[in-house]
Amino acid sequence: MTKSIPKTSQLYFFLMPDETKIILKFLVDQNCIIIGDRSESIEPNEIKIFNEISKVYICPSELKDKIQMTKVSNEIYVVDETTSPVIEFSCSILRKSELSRGRIYFRGGYFGRDQWMPYPDVLFDIYKKVTSLMNRKFLTKNREYKAYISKGSQNYISEGGVMSQF
Repeated sequence: MTKSIPKTSQLYFFLMPDETKIILKFLVDQNCIIIGDRSESIEPNEIKIFNEISKVYICPSELKDKIQMTKVSNEIYVVDETTSPVIEFSCSILRKSELSRGRIYFRGGYFGRDQWMPYPDVLFDIYKKVTSLMNRKFLTKNREYKAYISKGSQNYISEGGVMSQF
């Protein structure tokens, strides 16, 4: 039986910071590494503490050596998300009284030398596991700015908090 892996898939959401930490810890338990979007060296910057993060990349540990870094200035490198087997995870950020929208984005591969270069199936398996956990444990059917709202975010709104899509 052949799996049908999409070229891209994404999920927009509003999660409270404590809910985001649970998701990231779950990913570590699934043998994934969490990578910062910038690094001061050619090696990806692995994140171990999940406080005040905004955009990170998720990568199964066995694919870490496939991550491509691009130099953008003398001392700054960024993850090349177009050719690296990573899942983009833009966290919801709570600033003052405003909660921003987050997104998890999966790419199934990239076009290289006029042909589609698929990533290993394990990347899609991780994406499915994490989005299933988010849907099952945190997200409700309610939506705002085309994003699903978590139970914690609903409580935040009911107490006077504001949401934004940026």
